[in-house]
Amino acid sequence: MALSTIPNNMQEAIASGNLPAGTPVQYLSDGVNAGYASPTSPIINVAWTATHPQSALYGTDIANRTYVETSAITITPKTSSSKLACWGTIAWSSWSGSGTGAHGCIITLDDTSMIQSGDFPRYTNDGAHYGYHPESHVYGTFTLSDSNAHTIRLRAYGYCENSSTQFLLRYRGYQFMVMEVSQ
Repeated sequence: MALSTIPNNMQEAIASGNLPAGTPVQYLSDGVNAGYASPTSPIINVAWTATHPQSALYGTDIANRTYVETSAITITPKTSSSKLACWGTIAWSSWSGSGTGAHGCIITLDDTSMIQSGDFPRYTNDGAHYGYHPESHVYGTFTLSDSNAHTIRLRAYGYCENSSTQFLLRYRGYQFMVMEVSQ
């Protein structure tokens, strides 16, 4: 008999440690829709200045990025050998930019390691771009070795090569998803 025809009250719970590899175990998400405002999803306008110099952070050797935390999700894995599949998108707004600057986004695991889509994405991001900058996307996995709670963060950043090219950045929405996958 197919599992879907057995009433829920007659089904046994499946322990997460007994799931086949690649099975989604849990899913968490957060986001603000950049397209329209509603009572549950207001439009936001987050701005900050990319400055120079900055130290390398979050397990990278790339300095001079000024980060802002866009979203944080805390997840307690069901097993110690899971992977966390993560996806993030930043919906940028408009700004003047810099001929020697860049912008992008990363995802961090407990602020000690990170997923990034490139070293200097969107370089240069000068004022030649009219309107809103294209969205930035980042995705990847973290392999866990414990079942402790972990905080996963989506961070937007601006990269500034020197102190004379500091610039203002702005985003107006984001989407962030974290899924635990059995191994």
